[in-house]
Amino acid sequence: MKKPPRILIIPLSIIVMISVFISISEVRAKSHRDITQATLKVLKEDMVKIQKQHNDVEALYAEKIEKTYSFAEIIHALLPKEQDKTRVINEIKTRYSESAPFSKEQLKVQNDIERELNRGLRELIEKHISLQKDQRINGIHNEIIALESKINRTRHDYNCDLTDYKTRYRKFIAEGFVKLDREERKKIVSTVNEIDPFKLQLYDRLLSEKCSGMCVP
Repeated sequence: MKKPPRILIIPLSIIVMISVFISISEVRAKSHRDITQATLKVLKEDMVKIQKQHNDVEALYAEKIEKTYSFAEIIHALLPKEQDKTRVINEIKTRYSESAPFSKEQLKVQNDIERELNRGLRELIEKHISLQKDQRINGIHNEIIALESKINRTRHDYNCDLTDYKTRYRKFIAEGFVKLDREERKKIVSTVNEIDPFKLQLYDRLLSEKCSGMCVP
């Protein structure tokens, strides 16, 4: 059998290599899209769950509230997965029974604050995930500074203790970037001050638990 001319072999090889590269790129892009959608779904489900738990607690005590409690403390108490509703309720009862008197108007203000911050959080996550990698890395620090400034202004205006919001919202924003590879995650961590409780351990946990093996190791 006659061999094909050498001049044809090189173009054929190039075509095969290009086809393989395109196929790999398409699979990788699909994995990234799947990860993005899965991450957003988890974040939104978590926020709905936290909000529902909080509303349930508020309904139980709305008529008998005589003391104030910190919104940030309640949200923080609801975050651990192993903590059931009974323990959360008992903790809240203890906390607000030891705190200073407050008015129903102050409680309404805190409700409004949390709704506003949750809405801002969703917008941040959806906006960043839609951007290119380099834009996400360069822009996240400024977005977090803006969010912190908003939280600090709210705390100053209404005399609310929202310190734990910083940690919580850093965590949620970080979870939106689990699809980045390790070096990119390190760059993001380096731009976020005081993120020590989470750092790469958070990303590694999310990669193993929420990405179903699709993330870049």
